[in-house]
Amino acid sequence: FIVCFWLVTTGMLIGQQVEKTQGARSLPITAEELGNSDEIWLGIYFRQGSSEGDESLVKIGYTKLTREKIKDGYRYEERTRMRMTLQGQRRVVQTHTRATVDSSGRLKFFDFEMKSGPIQLLIWGHIKGKQLEVKVETGGAVQSMTIPFQEEPRIPLNLMEDVDFKALKPGQTITREFFDPTTMTTAKASITFLGVEPYRIGDGTINAYKFRQKVMGIEVTSWLDENKNMLREETANMVTRRESPKYAVSEGWKDKSIDLIMFNAVPTSVNIPEPRKVRRLKIRVSGVELADFDIPDWRQKIVEPNVVEVNRAELKGIKTYRLGDPKIAEEFAEYLKPTPTIQCDHPAIKERAKRIVGEKRDALGAARAIHEWVYKNLDKEITVSIPSALEVLELMRGDCNEHATLTVALLRAVGIPSKLLAGLIYLDGAFYYHAWVGVYVGEWIAIDPTLGVFPADAARLKLTEGDLSQMVKILQALGKIKLEVVEYE
Repeated sequence: FIVCFWLVTTGMLIGQQVEKTQGARSLPITAEELGNSDEIWLGIYFRQGSSEGDESLVKIGYTKLTREKIKDGYRYEERTRMRMTLQGQRRVVQTHTRATVDSSGRLKFFDFEMKSGPIQLLIWGHIKGKQLEVKVETGGAVQSMTIPFQEEPRIPLNLMEDVDFKALKPGQTITREFFDPTTMTTAKASITFLGVEPYRIGDGTINAYKFRQKVMGIEVTSWLDENKNMLREETANMVTRRESPKYAVSEGWKDKSIDLIMFNAVPTSVNIPEPRKVRRLKIRVSGVELADFDIPDWRQKIVEPNVVEVNRAELKGIKTYRLGDPKIAEEFAEYLKPTPTIQCDHPAIKERAKRIVGEKRDALGAARAIHEWVYKNLDKEITVSIPSALEVLELMRGDCNEHATLTVALLRAVGIPSKLLAGLIYLDGAFYYHAWVGVYVGEWIAIDPTLGVFPADAARLKLTEGDLSQMVKILQALGKIKLEVVEYE
C-alpha cells in the first residue's frame, strides 16, 4: 500500500523538516560535474533509524533530470528507477516524465509513464485556455479529463524557475500552483526561504539556498544551488541528493535492503489474538494531529482527546434498497462517477459486475457478491503501481490497493455508492498501512476484499478516504504516528 503513495511524490519527497544541520553538508560529486546544469543525477535514499547522518541512508533508486533550452521556453525530462523490497519480494519501478514550459516556467505540455513489471500507466496533456486537458491510458483504454486552474500551473521540477534567489530574504514565502501527473490534480505549494548554508563539493564549498515547501499539509526541506538546481531534498524517512552519473547508477548501494512495508509498521504492546473478529476498538493516537486526517465517520468517533473508538457495522437491521433506485443515484452521485483509475463506466467493468451480481437486486446482496468475487478470484501479490480497475481486471492480481480499486469500480458499475478507504490495520502484533472499501447499502459500511471480511472488523483505523489526491494525506503519518490500544472486544 504505502509504496503506491510514495510513487506520487517522485521528484517531490515529503515528510517532516529537518530542524538542525551540523556543519557543511557534502555531495559525492565534483565541482566540474556540478557545473553541468542541463543534466542532473540524483540518488534516492531511505533513512534507516533516527540518525540524521548519511551513514543511515539505504539507496533505493536514482533519477536523471535534463533541461533543454527551446524557442520560448524549456523542455524537461526526468527518468527514475527504484528497486525495493516489499514483504521479502524485490520490485522495480520506473517512471519517465517529459514537460515543455514557457520562458516563465509555466506548463504547456507533458507526458508521464510509469512501469512496474507488466503494469503500465500513461498520462499526457496540454494547456487549453484556463484548463488542462488530460488523457490517461491504462488497462488498454484511454480516459479523458479536464482540470481547471486559477493560475497557469507549473511542474514540480521547476517551481523556482522565475525566482531571483539573490533578492530573497529569510522568511519570505512564495506560492506556486503546480500539476502533479501521478495524482492528476493541481495543488498549491507554499515555499519559504530559510537562508543560505555552506555545501561541500570536493575540497571546496558553495552556497546552498535552503527552502521549506508545504504541499497538502506536508513539508519538504530543499537545498538548491545558485542555478536553481537541486542539491538535496530531505525528510524524516527519505533523502534525494545530487550525485555524479556513475555514483547515482552504480555506487552507494548496500547488500542488505530495507523491507519498506515492515519498516513502516506501527508497533503496539497489546496483542489481539483474533483481530478480524474485533467488534469495537479504542485506540490512542499520538505523534500526529487528528485534525489532519479524515477520522470521524459512520464507524469512527473521537471519544477523548487523541482517543478514537472504532465500531464494526452490524448488518442486522440495515434497510437496504433495490439496485437502480433513482434517489440513490441522485443523492450519492459523487460515489458513483468514474475516474481515470476507477473506470466503472467501461464495458468490461460493467459486464463483469453484471455477471457477478446475477439475479440479485438488493444492494446488500449485490455488494456481498462483488466483495466475495474479488476476494476469491484476485491473486494476492505485492504490487508497485498506481492501481487501475481496468488493469486489475485484466491481470487479476495485486495487493490491497488493487483489490479495493477493482471492488469500488464493480460496485459503482451496478449503481452502489462506494469509496476507497485507507489507514492502518492490526496484524500480528503491529499496525500496517492498508486500503479497504466503504460501501453504501442503506447505511455506510466498511468491507475488506483483500482479507475477505464483510463487514470489516474494528481492528483498524481509517486515516483518509477518497481518490488518489486525498490518499496522499496518509503520508503525513509515515514515521510519526504512534498507536496504543486502550481496549477492544
